[in-house]
Amino acid sequence: MDYNTMRSQIGMMNLGAVGAHKFVLGDNYLDFRVKLVCNRIDRMRVTLTGGDDYTLELFVKGELKKSRERIYCDEIGEAVYRMGTPSLWSGEGVEWGG
Repeated sequence: MDYNTMRSQIGMMNLGAVGAHKFVLGDNYLDFRVKLVCNRIDRMRVTLTGGDDYTLELFVKGELKKSRERIYCDEIGEAVYRMGTPSLWSGEGVEWGG
């Protein structure tokens, strides 16, 4: 998977909504910093799995805080947006700690 394909599947508007910057492309993932002060998330990673779907992971200071698996290419943009917006987590309460 190349960088441009993965970014286009996520969508520039969704990346902009979470303040994505400092992109790093690995063999099967796109890692990027985000500016989500409200919940202290500072990094997201989108990984293409062997099943041709994605896993989305959210990190705070290097520690994995939340993840979602089996996201299809037509859903990954909305998943990045929703996972980066705690009020859209379907009522799930998340404590981010200090």
